[in-house]
Amino acid sequence: MAHAKGQLSDNDALEPAEYKAIRNALEQRGERAHHWRVLFDLLWFTGIRITEGLSIRRRDFVRGRNDTDVVAVMIHRLKKRVDRGDAMIPIPAHLGAEIDALTGPDPSAMPFARRSRAGNIVTQYQHLTMQAAWKALKGAALIAGVRVVPVLNLSTVRPHLLRHGFAQSMVDNPPEGLNPLQHRALVTAVLGHASEAQSERYYRRSDRQVQADWRDVQDSMLEDLQRPATGSRRR
Repeated sequence: MAHAKGQLSDNDALEPAEYKAIRNALEQRGERAHHWRVLFDLLWFTGIRITEGLSIRRRDFVRGRNDTDVVAVMIHRLKKRVDRGDAMIPIPAHLGAEIDALTGPDPSAMPFARRSRAGNIVTQYQHLTMQAAWKALKGAALIAGVRVVPVLNLSTVRPHLLRHGFAQSMVDNPPEGLNPLQHRALVTAVLGHASEAQSERYYRRSDRQVQADWRDVQDSMLEDLQRPATGSRRR
């Protein structure tokens, strides 16, 4: 697929500075976009898929020793070709508190859902759609100016790039004490991939990184040409 000049590939991992800009755009919208910001934080900090995040219910929360703080969530792997069952994913403390606050007391309550009410009582939860999540993320990315195609006035950002961003961070910051093979196995397990071949893409340099390396080489060559000669050669 061709991309506008200067744009990143649709498959390049979202970078921290890019997500920060998107996150700020969501926060500026206040309560109207709060649930989206929490959902996208969940994808960014855990690497789970958008379908897995939207399916979380209160009964999936894992609480700490005091039985109040949410310290992890049980994720139900929904991709049929990945036979890894459920996975307990740890989450940052601030994110656990925000997800807990979004969720009603019923075990089947969903933090990312539309609520049907009878008075003050919630009678039904219907999880937010992937289409709505795409729209919210692209809208925030457009406001933030992240990966915008000017001619079309739209952003190429999509929810799965949050997962790519988490994976790339894992690859770029390996835990101490693991050899390369152990680290690849860890990345594969955390992402719920069926094989290490699926994780291989995160070990390759992105198009943008390659272009940056190319520019560095060209800049160095240009400096060599512009550097004053130290002396004339003998003839």
